[in-house]
Amino acid sequence: MKKAVAVMLALICVLCCPFALSSCNLAGIVNPASSSVNVTTTNTYEVTLVYNNGDKNGSITVEEGKTFATPSDPEKENYIFEGWYSDAKLSKKYDFSKAVTKDLTLYAKYKLDAATVTNTISQDTIKSVVKVYSKNYNTTIFGMENGSKTSQGSGFCFYVQNGYYFVITNCHVVVKDPSYSKQSFTIEDYQGNVYTAYLYENPNKAGSAISPEYDLACLYFKPSSTTNVKELSIVSENPEVGEDVISLGAPKDQSNSITYGQISEYRKITLDDTSEDLSNVTFEVIHHNAYIDHGSSGGPLLNSDLNVVGVNYAGSSQTGEGYAIPAEKLIEFLNAYVYN
Repeated sequence: MKKAVAVMLALICVLCCPFALSSCNLAGIVNPASSSVNVTTTNTYEVTLVYNNGDKNGSITVEEGKTFATPSDPEKENYIFEGWYSDAKLSKKYDFSKAVTKDLTLYAKYKLDAATVTNTISQDTIKSVVKVYSKNYNTTIFGMENGSKTSQGSGFCFYVQNGYYFVITNCHVVVKDPSYSKQSFTIEDYQGNVYTAYLYENPNKAGSAISPEYDLACLYFKPSSTTNVKELSIVSENPEVGEDVISLGAPKDQSNSITYGQISEYRKITLDDTSEDLSNVTFEVIHHNAYIDHGSSGGPLLNSDLNVVGVNYAGSSQTGEGYAIPAEKLIEFLNAYVYN
């Protein structure tokens, strides 16, 4: 009997023990539904790089609270890179030692490389610029000259066709003085070569290529075997306010003058000392501070790519500031009077 009871107890023990062990093991497992896991996340911010040179904007991703290395210097033709700025007006230079705590936009700032541009103009672009002389005179019954008046301005070659060179200047430089019976034109290139010039008249257009409403005129001349005058390209759209510009011309009969400035605004102006027969421009013109003076009239106003953005036609003798016929109006004139 005792032996039977002992066997029964042993069987009970064997059968119950796994449940006890299982119960003990389960008690040590954490229920996933009730767990709390700490996950550390790091914020990141986007730094947009505005290259201001025609390239597509770039970007850098930076972790919050960290700095980032100064980006490689971008390049812009005829300019020197000056640094990265945190405002579009380029007045606040960015401090790369500061930690990033928000999205940023940085803007590249440049300054015109005047030394390089001047060298290019002196060696190449200046070949396009000419002096323009308009002589008004009377003659006696024997054909001899009897009194004359000569005015001087500037101009530039914009077109070459069929062996002739075409030059833009101002209307007020070459318009005929009604108090004289005759008129003649001469053009002097950058090397001092002198040519007889003529006011252009396209047979497919109405009248000569001269207009006080644009204060523009077109002359042409036949080159010699030593002529080295070249054409200047004209942009298709007006330049923007703030753009760098360069004036070329012959102020006070000087040769090959080069001055630098920027466009400050577009505005309408009235010329107090010029009659409407000479200049009657009523549209908005470029106001800039690339110094000009008497004799600069008709000279080209260039952008940093050395293309024509305007034609100088008026200025202030006190400040040297100038006014120029915008490129779009120049093209409008050429389409009306010169081009077929």
